[in-house]
This record gives sequence, C-alpha cells and structure tokens, in this order.
Amino acid sequence: MNNLTAPPKEYSLAWLEKLAALPQDELFGACADFEPPLLEKLALMTEPEIIPPPVKDTRLRKPYKFWLNVLRDDHLELSQTMDSLKRQRRFAKTIRDGVRLVVDLRKGEIGVLLELFPFVRDVMAQEIMH
Repeated sequence: MNNLTAPPKEYSLAWLEKLAALPQDELFGACADFEPPLLEKLALMTEPEIIPPPVKDTRLRKPYKFWLNVLRDDHLELSQTMDSLKRQRRFAKTIRDGVRLVVDLRKGEIGVLLELFPFVRDVMAQEIMH
C-alpha cells in the first residue's frame, strides 16, 4: 500500500547500527526470560523523537466530481459514452480536451478546435469555396 505520510520517527545511522549489533537470539526472543523484551530495549535505544513538519496537501493531481441524472435521455447517453471511454482509458484526456475546446470556443477562438480536429479546416475551406 502506498502511504504518503512521513514515518512517525526518523532514526539515525547510529541507532540502526546499535540495532544491527544486537545478537540474533535477542531479536527473536530466545532470551526473553532473562532480559527485558526487545521492544523495551529498542525504546531505551531510541533517539529523541523528531517531529516531522506538517505535511501540506501538495498533490499535483486534483479530482473533480459531477453528477449525471440517468433518468434524462441525454445524460444516460453521455453516461454510456463516458463508461466506454473509461474502458478504453481515454476518459480523462477526453474531459480535458472537451473543457479546453469549450473554453476556447466561448472566447470566440477556434485554435483548439483546429488542433483537435484538423479536418475542420478543410471542410471550412470547401464551404467557403462553394
């Protein structure tokens, strides 16, 4: 599992060397009757706790959520198309391109339209020629 939080303590090389120097039988509890348990020994060996700085939410990826009412025919068709895009692993790219396209068109520009659909330039040229 990917755990993005920092470990509760940081241990120095010296602490790890002390741990490595413990005899094997102590690490596996063979001498548990005669000496304190290993966890108590480890607790005595630990260095002062180093508190890591608070972890800021610096994710570079942001999720966006929206709802579709599948009782409406147009939303149902859109939902089915989106499911198909997800199966083809093209959903996120299509959403990004779609938002770029709508924003560009609302500004009265067609740069993104021609970038995504270069054939539109030829169709517009043919319409103008007729």
